[in-house]
Amino acid sequence: AVTELQHEVVSVYANYPGLCHSILPNERQAIDLLVTHLTERGHTRFAWLGGNRGLGRNRARSEALHEGLRLRGIDLPKSCLVDMHAGDRQEGYDAAAELLSRFGRTRLPTAWVCHNGLMARGALQFALQHGIPMPEQISLAACDMSRVCEEIRPYLTSASADPEHIGEKAGELLLRAAEPHEQRMFADLVLPARIAIRDTTGSPPTPQAKAKTGKSARRRK
Repeated sequence: AVTELQHEVVSVYANYPGLCHSILPNERQAIDLLVTHLTERGHTRFAWLGGNRGLGRNRARSEALHEGLRLRGIDLPKSCLVDMHAGDRQEGYDAAAELLSRFGRTRLPTAWVCHNGLMARGALQFALQHGIPMPEQISLAACDMSRVCEEIRPYLTSASADPEHIGEKAGELLLRAAEPHEQRMFADLVLPARIAIRDTTGSPPTPQAKAKTGKSARRRK
């Protein structure tokens, strides 16, 4: 319906082959950058905090995480997967709460990969409220490069294509000279991802640190 009213249309973060131009971030590359960073720091126990359950971007990111871990010989069991209906701060908070209820404080996966920066902010808020130190006990990363990742300390480790670069390419496509509809060619661009390593990721805790965390939790109870 939109293309009937406006000939030059660019879809961002979703593609409609044969209908309009599209620009997508390289989701697989972004997840692989995060997995590489976290495994190089020593993490082997991962969790996926997914949002917008059932939509294409959720599936693409979840599948990329499974594949990236599989290639490194790391399993991602179902107990470490939390998929929420939406993808905002509250869903991130609730996903973190669900992980804590499943594993308890001392058995939590040490590397949490979040669907986006908003969910990562919510998960971080839950951790701070419940005395789970980041990145000393949990490393948190987002498949995102939006400003929410740097809106306030602690800044979120994240990976994706730059939103400014996406906007620039969208503008270029919109300014293309109009062509007769039957001769038009549509571009489906996939932009490269980059990683920004910030405050929320580090090495997994040592056995001594885990024991200390467990004692602290018992004292608080």
